[in-house]
Amino acid sequence: MRFNPGGKRAGRRHVYVRGQMNSDELEFYQMFIWPLERIGEVVRCEFENHKLILAKQCTYTPDFMLTMGDGSQKIIEVKGGLIYEGAREKYLWAAEKYGSEYAFEAWQKKRGLWKQIWK
Repeated sequence: MRFNPGGKRAGRRHVYVRGQMNSDELEFYQMFIWPLERIGEVVRCEFENHKLILAKQCTYTPDFMLTMGDGSQKIIEVKGGLIYEGAREKYLWAAEKYGSEYAFEAWQKKRGLWKQIWK
């Protein structure tokens, strides 16, 4: 089995490569983040570059960390059609623990449409 750039399936299994966007993350970036970078609302976008410590030996790595034009920071999590319960729990735990430092958003692509989930 080989990895297809852009996160497409090659064979029966999806190969995850840390620091490389899958197809949903790339599409989200192109549709929602990149246009905001172009007009200056987002001054910095980092992909899987931060780890938030939730507890001893338990961390959460958000998909995107954005620095907005006003200096505030936003964490964005991107999900496909299937969401594992552990991922949801970690996201909500991080939002509760770090909600005063960062704005949190989670988005899901299901049946070709983007929807904001878990505020």
